[in-house]
Amino acid sequence: MARDIGKRLNQLHTRRTGVDRLGRVAQDTAADVLKKSYLEESWQKRAKDQPYTRYCLGAMQEVDQDYTRISLETAERVGKQLLEGLQAANIPVDFRLQGSVPLNVHIRGVSDVDLLTLETSFLLYATNGLKAKSGS
Repeated sequence: MARDIGKRLNQLHTRRTGVDRLGRVAQDTAADVLKKSYLEESWQKRAKDQPYTRYCLGAMQEVDQDYTRISLETAERVGKQLLEGLQAANIPVDFRLQGSVPLNVHIRGVSDVDLLTLETSFLLYATNGLKAKSGS
């Protein structure tokens, strides 16, 4: 089934700029995303008479560095807030970023960041201990 390449190019543009997710971001961020969506990216200027080539170029091009930086800063901010609360509760944790943003392969201007929270303590169950022998 053939698809309309013009429609696909428009969908690529809205996905890359984050316009398709305006309802999921804060109001001040949404205004900034919308403003940036009017700027033309380099892939849109290339191969004007070859829409399929232009689509491939757009699908492979990195999103703007500002999007990646903002996503990483947000993850760090959230991690610091979690760390403060968990340390206050005496829960030792470590954080790792996962997914497409830290690898810089994300294709959305507004992308989620996967913040993995790892509890660094562990419990040891001794089968020959007093509580184990009493059925606890």
